[in-house]
Amino acid sequence: MQDACADGSKDLYKGTASAGQIRASLRASTSRSTSFPYANLGTHYVYAKKGERITMASSAMVNNTLARIKLTKPGQTTPITFVPTAANTGRITTRTTEVAGPNLFGASGSYTPYYYEVLDGEDGIFKVEFVATGGESATGVARPIDIYSANWTQDTGNTISTILAWDVSVINTNNNAFVNGRVYTNVINLDINDNTAYSFHGILHVLTKDGYFYKVSNNGNNGISFTFFVNNKGFVYTNSNPPPENSGSKLGDPTYQSIALSTTVATVAAASKDPNADDTPSDITHKLFYTLPSTVSSNPNYLPPSSTGAVPGGSTWLLNLETPPTISSVEVSGVEGQPNQVSSKGGIIYYTSPSAGRYTVTISSTVPTSNPNYFPTRVLSGSGVSGVNPVDWDGKDGVGNALPPGSIPANITVQLQGAEVHFPFIDMEENPNGTIIQRLNNPESATVTNSSVYWRDPFTTGGTAPPNLDRSQFNTTGANPTPAGGSNSSVKATAHTWSNNYGDTRGMDTWSFILGESFTKGTVFIVKQANLEVTSITPTSTSMTIGGNVSYNVVVKNAGPSDVTTAPFSFTVPAGF
Repeated sequence: MQDACADGSKDLYKGTASAGQIRASLRASTSRSTSFPYANLGTHYVYAKKGERITMASSAMVNNTLARIKLTKPGQTTPITFVPTAANTGRITTRTTEVAGPNLFGASGSYTPYYYEVLDGEDGIFKVEFVATGGESATGVARPIDIYSANWTQDTGNTISTILAWDVSVINTNNNAFVNGRVYTNVINLDINDNTAYSFHGILHVLTKDGYFYKVSNNGNNGISFTFFVNNKGFVYTNSNPPPENSGSKLGDPTYQSIALSTTVATVAAASKDPNADDTPSDITHKLFYTLPSTVSSNPNYLPPSSTGAVPGGSTWLLNLETPPTISSVEVSGVEGQPNQVSSKGGIIYYTSPSAGRYTVTISSTVPTSNPNYFPTRVLSGSGVSGVNPVDWDGKDGVGNALPPGSIPANITVQLQGAEVHFPFIDMEENPNGTIIQRLNNPESATVTNSSVYWRDPFTTGGTAPPNLDRSQFNTTGANPTPAGGSNSSVKATAHTWSNNYGDTRGMDTWSFILGESFTKGTVFIVKQANLEVTSITPTSTSMTIGGNVSYNVVVKNAGPSDVTTAPFSFTVPAGF
């Protein structure tokens, strides 16, 4: 039997389990619910190159059922569909064969998967979908009490939507070894036995768009039916959950807290960016791997920075170099576009960065408090994108007063929270031991460089709440210390724990980040206050001929106190012209 090297449930459930550590099933169905607002057919993506073979198998591929495996090639929309056979092709039959992994092409000793050899011109990302024995829209679940390292039995009922074992692997061009680190998913929908004595201990790895690696060790949670994914915002403000008045946040900004879920599936789905959908410049779904890709270009596990394929949008990022959160420039202008000029309408602060993430802009005075030009510090925050970011400022100081007219010396400091990752659980009832989240320096050595996490849970009812429920002490300013509401998970299991159904019908968010170096620019605000008005608009003629011209005399006035230039003016032509 060849050395096992594959990507799927065998990597999620490594080693020998103890009592209570049971197998969570993969939910593969298009039917949505409040537990599964981002439903899919157990969708996985695999990067493969010419001459390599993709292998696919699941425990649900039982003959005479509706089970299927679907493979969509890069540039295609119609999948190749593989069906169960009497010879058990594509079927994982036992825990022993699951751990052994699929056979190399033409070999024996374990199970025989379905194979697809990548042809010339097909290099890229393939989509693999699994269909359970109940078909694509099934909602029935099977909840066996199987210790995950023991043998198991797949339920083959005609309503079942769950799969006990699954695998997608890549065989090298010599057909003598498997290539790991090529398979990822954007969201994993799972189902586990409804009993607090049983728990989920699966291990996943995260690759972020800015090139950081995280190891996520589920440490004994139980959500019964639950959803897990990783993104850059967690849960966001929506029309159903608008930002607090005068908070400075807007719709689509992260709430930085766990949320209560509505019973309406669409409302639950809107609480976060759909991980099944394409990324946007500001909303990113990070990738979940079973085995890590390599950062060494000569390693066959190496991934390119990006690739086209059968993915949302037709292409996606893959393995980028670590991108620390840096600021390259800061500028300020008035709303009229005049550099360094601020009016009663405020101004716009522009910062440029290669990283997307949460920003903090601090506007501070550089003169003593006794100086009439001193003003209390103002802080602005929000979410930015890679590139140039405009930050609106209303021209007021930290206590809400407009800056006085004149030349006002100041510093503008911008700092980013980079490598920001949120780990939301949807409908995770129990998490009594916490989830261990560790940032790794690279996949080769897997040394833990940071394991601090943060959370905010505003609920005062239901179950056993996490510690430090008083969020008045909440702190997001440190990257590695252990603030109130945070915990260093390399020392112990994360202190973000809950039990007795505290997470039922809630979205529980845990996050981490890297605090970038601050960038400070000294400037002098030219603060001008003007009172502009149009006093008259008079046509030069009271009659017109077809094809003729007409002129208007427009008189404007500035009542001061400041003189201004570049003030915008517009004139609406009367109807009929």
